[in-house]
Amino acid sequence: MIQDIEPHKFDITYRNRKAADNDYALLFYEDAVLMKHPEGQENAAEFLTFGEVAALTDWKQEEKVSGWKERANYLFSIDDYKYFSVNLRAEELGKEDLEAGPEMVLSWYAQEAFRSLEEMERGFAGITAAQINRWLVNHRHCGRCGKPLHYSENERCMVCENCNITEYPRISPAIIVGIVDGDKLLMTRYAGRAYKKYALIAGFSEVGESLEATVHREVMEEVGLKVKDITYYKSQPWSFSDTLLVGFFARLDGDNAVTLEDGELAEGTWFAREDIPINEEKIALTAEMIRFFAAGNQVFRD
Repeated sequence: MIQDIEPHKFDITYRNRKAADNDYALLFYEDAVLMKHPEGQENAAEFLTFGEVAALTDWKQEEKVSGWKERANYLFSIDDYKYFSVNLRAEELGKEDLEAGPEMVLSWYAQEAFRSLEEMERGFAGITAAQINRWLVNHRHCGRCGKPLHYSENERCMVCENCNITEYPRISPAIIVGIVDGDKLLMTRYAGRAYKKYALIAGFSEVGESLEATVHREVMEEVGLKVKDITYYKSQPWSFSDTLLVGFFARLDGDNAVTLEDGELAEGTWFAREDIPINEEKIALTAEMIRFFAAGNQVFRD
């Protein structure tokens, strides 16, 4: 999955750090980040260091980049490499203000590009940084009093010094459930979405709801079925939607007739193991769960 970047070591522990020239500078303009594009490599990209960023403008280079290093937000580290974010709009700069010399090719990468980078650790770093940057951009002012929020020196949060509200990064819990009936798996396709491949039932938890209760509710809402023996599989951070995904398998409890209840799904079909359409995507929990069941693995403990 996207977070499985071993042998590289990801460390999200918050530290109050200032950036150095050899640290990575993730320059964000809205949801896009500026990266080096190795010539002739379609699904490759490299992060810029603050030292390299100093060469991207031909005006006030040292003063501007020195200020960025002071104001950049520390994100995380992977191995010995430290990652920081810089919000260009907050710095009152646009995409056109950063230009590379002939020896370097630069591209703006939207977050979807991080699904397919050849270097898994860079894709994971890019989308994780995008989630933190999105939170920072969306929480510049207090929702109660309107005063500016300030980055805490002690933990990853934004604080209002006027009314003491604390805002932490948004992480929304959601479930994915593979519904099993003997050797069959229920697979679904969404209605009205660009994504047309088969998937599993999924949905966000509501306030006051356990993950198991979310499974029961989402299954009933989307396909009109009852389930039992809900069994945990794995979890996954999914920064594309600020989500923590939790995967389960569950046995069908009763009749297997599918009723598409709420219009979210275009199809719900039972597939025998040998007929399951396999999704080879390596980054997603859903695809891994489908492959795990199709391979004949035991998904329940009894």
